[in-house]
Amino acid sequence: MSRFCALLLSSLLALLGTSGRAGAQEGLPDPAFGAGGRFAIAAGGYRVGQQGMVLLTSGQFAVAAARPETQTVLLQVRNADGSLDPVFGPGMEIAASSSAGPVTLGEPKLGFDVPNNAILLGFHQRVDDGFGAVTYSLRVCRILRNATFDPTFTPSGTCLTILPPAGQAEFGVALAGIGSYPGTGRGSVYMIGLSLGIPAGSGSDFSRAFLANYIIDQNTVQWRIASTTTGTNFNYSYLGATGVDSLGRMFMVGGGSSPTDSWSVVQEMDVTLAPSPFFGAR
Repeated sequence: MSRFCALLLSSLLALLGTSGRAGAQEGLPDPAFGAGGRFAIAAGGYRVGQQGMVLLTSGQFAVAAARPETQTVLLQVRNADGSLDPVFGPGMEIAASSSAGPVTLGEPKLGFDVPNNAILLGFHQRVDDGFGAVTYSLRVCRILRNATFDPTFTPSGTCLTILPPAGQAEFGVALAGIGSYPGTGRGSVYMIGLSLGIPAGSGSDFSRAFLANYIIDQNTVQWRIASTTTGTNFNYSYLGATGVDSLGRMFMVGGGSSPTDSWSVVQEMDVTLAPSPFFGAR
């Protein structure tokens, strides 16, 4: 073996030895986290879905789970070792908003509002009045680190219920992600997801991306739908979403299909729907 090869092998073995000692448990549950590397969110049928966790600047993390049987969402804050944050205790239960009838809950999504040190929680819901009338909406909350609703977030001091504009969600909405954007004043909260069954009366059962922007100071909601060709029966299904970037955009990734083709897609949305400098026209 040449001196160069021997030196190279010696260096590699030293490097591997160092990394091996540091990462001996890589790929295995961390015994210092919860019980054997796991913890239970809650008993009784609570379910955690995609985008249902978020890291906090304190080194903690928040988890949200839905329990359809009780029409409630549970929000927990956990320390880095998996133990419960003493302020939130076993969790904060948030009820769906309806006085019209039974509610079907979607998976809760979480974001973190860094300037306000607050947790953003959103979920979609379907309300059936029992007489054939169905209402679809988004439920959005901003929760402070003392386990209370932010009283400045909405005029009611609790959560906000957002109804899609008429004709833009005939068959429902599916929330994919939530995030905050500084903007002006107290900023905005963005929500990205799917509007199902557009346009009204077209008979085309297809879905498009939507972006909803709640402007806190104005207590108003802007709602934008990604453009496509009417009657082409495009369908999009999304698996994940990002937060809001510095330019006020959110992205979803998933699949798209038409009667003749299918593909993977990254959908970009911003409040103005201006073409992206790197994605081009939508």
